[in-house]
Amino acid sequence: MRKGLLLTILTGICFSAAAQNVTLTGKVSNAESDSILLQIPDNPFDARTHKTYAALNEKGEFRMTLQLEKPVLADLTNGEDGITLFLQPGDNLELKFSADNVVKTIKFKGQGEAENVYLREQEKKFEENEDYQVLPDNIYMREEQFSKFINAKKEDQEIFLQKYIAKSPLSEAFQKYAKAQIEFTWANDRLTFPDLREKIVFAEKRLTMTPAYFEFLKTLDLNNPAAFISPVYNDFAMNYLHYLATAGNFKKTDQDYFYQLFELAKNKLSGNALNLVQARIIFESCKTGHIGFTDRMLRDFNKSNSNPKFAKLINDTYEANKKFAIGSPAPDFVMTTVSGDTVSLQDFKGKLVYLSFWETNCGLCLMDMPYAQDLAKKMEGRDIVFVNIGMDKDEKAWRNMVTKKQLLGVHAFGKTASEDLKKLYELKENPSYFLIAEDGTFLNTKPKRPSSHGSTDEIAQSFGKAANTATALKK
Repeated sequence: MRKGLLLTILTGICFSAAAQNVTLTGKVSNAESDSILLQIPDNPFDARTHKTYAALNEKGEFRMTLQLEKPVLADLTNGEDGITLFLQPGDNLELKFSADNVVKTIKFKGQGEAENVYLREQEKKFEENEDYQVLPDNIYMREEQFSKFINAKKEDQEIFLQKYIAKSPLSEAFQKYAKAQIEFTWANDRLTFPDLREKIVFAEKRLTMTPAYFEFLKTLDLNNPAAFISPVYNDFAMNYLHYLATAGNFKKTDQDYFYQLFELAKNKLSGNALNLVQARIIFESCKTGHIGFTDRMLRDFNKSNSNPKFAKLINDTYEANKKFAIGSPAPDFVMTTVSGDTVSLQDFKGKLVYLSFWETNCGLCLMDMPYAQDLAKKMEGRDIVFVNIGMDKDEKAWRNMVTKKQLLGVHAFGKTASEDLKKLYELKENPSYFLIAEDGTFLNTKPKRPSSHGSTDEIAQSFGKAANTATALKK
């Protein structure tokens, strides 16, 4: 396996008439594994990657060839350590490094050398230099000071790039990418400064920025294709939409929040930029948004999207998450209560249901218990029922605790159906909590635990939410 055998796995990299070979060769010292791994993200907001492996021979040498249609950012690793490369169709790059410290020891040679040396030198000067970092010290600045600091950093980066271009033959595609990376790193730091400062500087109130502070937003080319491969651009685009949503008085707790972001994107973006950002919005909505609004966005997106990779990603993500999305029906079950009555989840339609799965020998469950009792007392007289399913193996232990402590709410023993319940609700741990709306659909699959700050307010704000959402969806 180690005698120069190429282990190349090309999973899904596009091959077409426009694609060209990229060849990486090199030598690794102090190798931590017997192969090199190159990972190219499907897109800047999803963890899935195309993986290419190449074996190391006895001398630590490797060779890998793949095909690319366009420039990409790729992560190269041997063991735990690695480095991000900029690769373009036609590159023929030689690498030498020590696997125990790739970033500090890597050397480049061949086509693609200049671009990757720039990335490394730029990282050393600006990303590893504390003088250029927002955290920890510069976050304490006021508006005027911070504006001067972040503008000066951008100017230094631009000068550094121009000096490098003057002495090294950087490709046109890379120059455009490098300029976009500087632009959107600067823009993202400026935009997120007030929020970040509020989180870090606890002793002070949020800074009120002057309208002039945000004028920079009008200068940006949000549809710049050179920026699309950059995670920084993608983070900025989402942060910008969050900023616009906040300005429009939309809240992250609103059931239609992702839908509002989706619509706002149409006003600011077009073409591939719009496809990219809307795909990310739907991707995140599939995991934490309301199924009704996700459906609406997905139908709209599938009509206009021109990127088949995005279509597959978000449709797959939708299918994987729709069962437990907000607005999806909570799986029904029939249980026998501690008093011997038979109850079904359907019996509680018309009321909020705070559903918990717990065990008598679970430390977190016992810690939550007194808070759960207080929560039930605070909600007496309101249309909510607390349904508690004991997942113990020992029914006697469960029954004793429920009766002796006179626990409030509906208590049922889940042993006889425990495996079915685990599958129905995909239970991985106890305690597990679910907040179910009056119409039997999920409001929250991970509500605050009873012992968490704000759990009472979260429930109090949930009454009638499903009905309001249904009305909004009809509009």
